[in-house]
Amino acid sequence: MTGRAHARSACASAAALVPAWARPAAAAAKAKPRALACASRGSKAAKCRCNRRVPKRGFRQAAFARRLNEINVGRVQAAIEAGKLDPAATVDVGALVKAGVLRRAKDGVRLLGSGEITTKAAFSVWGASKSAVAAVERAGGSVTVLAPKPGTGEQGG
Repeated sequence: MTGRAHARSACASAAALVPAWARPAAAAAKAKPRALACASRGSKAAKCRCNRRVPKRGFRQAAFARRLNEINVGRVQAAIEAGKLDPAATVDVGALVKAGVLRRAKDGVRLLGSGEITTKAAFSVWGASKSAVAAVERAGGSVTVLAPKPGTGEQGG
């Protein structure tokens, strides 16, 4: 082994021992930006996020799911007491938006049972929990569920 070859191998091993922050700027010029780490040619996708590497399979129902507004009976009672809602009229998504209780009418309203309702009111909603139906009926009101019953294409009543 000549002196020149020995000096070259010693240089290479010494460069490996130098930390990255102490290396010359020429090494930094070769570095690629992080955005190109995944898109570079010949990439084995080692630096891509896992959800981009794994193929997507199957069918997703999320695009067809109903986006419902959820409202508790306690919030409806507060709106009735404040004079925003008329309990004599049917309480539906249009009445709730007009009263300012809901911001926008999405695909309907789902009535939830948190809180207490003491005023008799008739509700026409897409869905309602059992506790909400029980609370409204205890107060003397009624709930009409517009969603089709599970397993049939018929409208609920």
